Amino acid sequence: MAKEPTAYRASDELAAAYRQYLVDCHAQHEKANAYNRANPELPLYIWQSRYDHGITVCGFVDKPSQAVPPGLSRKQDRPYFIPRRGITGDGWRKVIAEYDRYPSLQEMVLRPHGLAVCLRVDFNLHVAGIFDFGEPGVFVRIGTPYPEPGNHLTVVPLSEFYRAKESFEGAKAVAS
Repeated sequence: MAKEPTAYRASDELAAAYRQYLVDCHAQHEKANAYNRANPELPLYIWQSRYDHGITVCGFVDKPSQAVPPGLSRKQDRPYFIPRRGITGDGWRKVIAEYDRYPSLQEMVLRPHGLAVCLRVDFNLHVAGIFDFGEPGVFVRIGTPYPEPGNHLTVVPLSEFYRAKESFEGAKAVAS
């Protein structure tokens, strides 16, 4: 297997699934933002994994100058509060559960189309990135080729990926 960055154009079906995933993520993020606007003193701490792109509500933002709210726990070097064990943290766990409903890129887009989000080659982990460039299409870029890309990916030269990216960024700049 070659160890070089590879780009793929997504099938219409994969592109549609990815775009729906983005709509669902945006809707969930709007709910979380509404909570944060209503609770500026203790906003949700939302984290996105670099490895599987999963989005998680871990707890509540910890500003070191503030006191620890009842039912929450602070730990040194952790940028967020988490609910305490037992009954005292139950109310906070309910808040997290209500807002931690982000869709999964792996479950909603990649696995149904036979794709992995990460490929391990030797001692390296290559993570796929998915990019929606609008009219040029949806592209997948990864640091090493998929052994079997299946029916939903078509290999394209990296130059095509970068042209699509530049075209998209240029159109965004003109629109704003």
